[in-house]
Amino acid sequence: MNNRNVTTRTLVLLLAGALPAARAGAAGAEIRLWAQAVVTEPTIRLGHIAAITGDESLLPALNNLALSGPVLDGSTTSLRAARVVAALGDAGFDVSQIRLTGAAACSVRCQLTSAGNASDGASKPGLTLTQAARQAPPASLEAALRTLIARNLDGGILPPEHEVRIAFNPTLQSLLALTDPPYRFDIQAQRNNAGLGLLAFKVKVYRDGELLQTVPVMADVTVRAQVLVTTRKINAKVRLTRQDVEKTWRPITRLGESLLTDLNDVLDHQAKRMIPSGTALTGPCLESLPLVKRGQIVNVVYSAGGLDIKTVGTAMQTGYRNDTVQVRNERSKELFRARITGPGQVSVQKDSAGPSVDAAEPAVGSVP
Repeated sequence: MNNRNVTTRTLVLLLAGALPAARAGAAGAEIRLWAQAVVTEPTIRLGHIAAITGDESLLPALNNLALSGPVLDGSTTSLRAARVVAALGDAGFDVSQIRLTGAAACSVRCQLTSAGNASDGASKPGLTLTQAARQAPPASLEAALRTLIARNLDGGILPPEHEVRIAFNPTLQSLLALTDPPYRFDIQAQRNNAGLGLLAFKVKVYRDGELLQTVPVMADVTVRAQVLVTTRKINAKVRLTRQDVEKTWRPITRLGESLLTDLNDVLDHQAKRMIPSGTALTGPCLESLPLVKRGQIVNVVYSAGGLDIKTVGTAMQTGYRNDTVQVRNERSKELFRARITGPGQVSVQKDSAGPSVDAAEPAVGSVP
């Protein structure tokens, strides 16, 4: 490539915002590639398929870096980590200063909204389930279909932070706009409807008690949600830490999965089996770990009247977080009950109206 071509290409990259002038490689960045992603525009950009952290001045350019395009609506593309590295190098980034982690490849599904569709506003991502159900004129056939779809999704117990997209074929716009009255609709969902993906309905349209027509209607239903995903491979029987998971957007492929969304749901747990990096965590992936074992010396915090008194005791039972177990005071040998608050940690709460506390161990030992 001659110098003129190099200069022209660099100028194009600068104008496109892909190359932060005089800063590429000035500081480090980490790109964590997801295993799956959904895009709603023809061009796949790095920010669509990865979580990017590091130098704030680099983040806009990294997020906006084009990897593929244009792609067709409904198509699925696999973008491998090697392709991401190549794109970074082509764009002028110093790849030696960028750490690429996560999945070896990202499977990207393209879901474009249909131009000219009357339901386009409701088809865009970012809508809650309630919003997606109401994005149609009241009493219309579309509103009835959306309500039915939303009811099925709601029964699947979606994660708290979610985005719903319900799209219909734009050629059915006139049919979907019919209202009750003067028309009446009999909607029958097909038995193979799973609640997500392409759903089939048989709609009978009546007027003045007379059946006018029976029409098949397809709806494309997609959901993504904020869920906990592993940042590295977790071997079987390994305890999870805060560094092992991150919260990110992922497409929901099946209703009813016990996807985990709260960090507190994974702490004090270990992997039942090996969990690959980039896996969305579900309840069956993990098993609880006891925080206190029988015979273990535990730290006891006795709280009364605004005072915290610390001592030690011996756990007489094995228990998990928030369990109440029996503990023996090592000095008085008296038994009391305490709540497990952490690994080797228990607490005893006493009302301010209770007996005064003169010394830690006698007070703890006197708890019934």
